[in-house]
Amino acid sequence: MEIQLSEIEQMLALTMANRRFVENRQRTNRDNDVQTMHHYQMEIEGAGGELAAAKFFKVFPSLDNGCRKGGCDLVTRSKVRVEVKTTVHKRGKILVNNWKEVEDSDIVVLVTGTMPNYTVAGWAYTHEVMREENRKPQKQYLAYEWLHDDLHPMSEAPVVDND
Repeated sequence: MEIQLSEIEQMLALTMANRRFVENRQRTNRDNDVQTMHHYQMEIEGAGGELAAAKFFKVFPSLDNGCRKGGCDLVTRSKVRVEVKTTVHKRGKILVNNWKEVEDSDIVVLVTGTMPNYTVAGWAYTHEVMREENRKPQKQYLAYEWLHDDLHPMSEAPVVDND
């Protein structure tokens, strides 16, 4: 499903990204990977993807925009806990950091695109993604990997009370 963030949603995403970027640097959380995209741009796209997913699920996004470990990115009205992963690659994959816990969320949703245009591409159960056989080396760290072709369609997402 295609989602376009409004001007105010874009401003909110930029505010969230700025706060996360500053706090991550203050805590010397240098992101354990080597990315081709600048870290600040990654924060912008991540926040934008979270807002796009919240818009899809018709819930207010979590504005706990500082650094956190554990938990999920949003909760649907039917209490499904959602971890959102965003990539600029149209056929990108879900990558869940090795330190995440299965108990933190019920599903992982992949959002693709760049500000302000995103696609809520699909989802997988967290327990599907975070299996030992899905743990793969990613440049300088390990992550659970779920390929784009293995995503469940959003039309089959667990009960999300989207009315």
